[in-house]
Amino acid sequence: MLNLSLFSMFIVISLANIFAPGAGVVYAITTGIQGGLRGNFWCRVGLAVGILVLMTASVSGLGVIVANSPTIFTVLRFIGIAYLIYLGIKAWRAPATSLIADGAIPAHNGRRQFAEAFMLQITNPQPLVFFISLLPQFIDQKLAYIPQVVIMTIVYSFLVFAVMTIYTFAVARARTFFKSPQASLILRRTSAVFFFIIAALVIVTMIRGV
Repeated sequence: MLNLSLFSMFIVISLANIFAPGAGVVYAITTGIQGGLRGNFWCRVGLAVGILVLMTASVSGLGVIVANSPTIFTVLRFIGIAYLIYLGIKAWRAPATSLIADGAIPAHNGRRQFAEAFMLQITNPQPLVFFISLLPQFIDQKLAYIPQVVIMTIVYSFLVFAVMTIYTFAVARARTFFKSPQASLILRRTSAVFFFIIAALVIVTMIRGV
């Protein structure tokens, strides 16, 4: 059902991508500061559901490519490697900025939190590019396509919720750290290292024909 080696790399690169500070992270942190784990619950649900919808749409298109054009699938894998390197460079060179935004909506407004978090995800082009260009790296063409992408989609959505929960929990206990620009610098550069490592591993797997 799954190639465990490829799936393990998928988990690592997914965590690196989700932990890298972006709009979703900033939103989760800001509402978490205001309301804690309970107060921003619907924010985290909205982010996870939004990414689930976006990922489902992208993998549906990938299914057609995998079934009908192995050549395009291979090209996408090379594009994915280039995109990983690009993400690493972008994360490494990103300026140090505070992760705590001002003027966020009240943390107790669950319905509004969910709606804005959901829209934040589905209107963000970066996750869509991430899925379309990188998911082929972790699909084993010797195995059935649908079970692989269903598991990866569910796992990625769960990881989004889990990582945002970790951020919320951490910021409640280390607000000074997250308010410091140094926090974003550390997180982004750590993510950059993982992007570079996974890019190298993907190249190795392609050479070995995995």
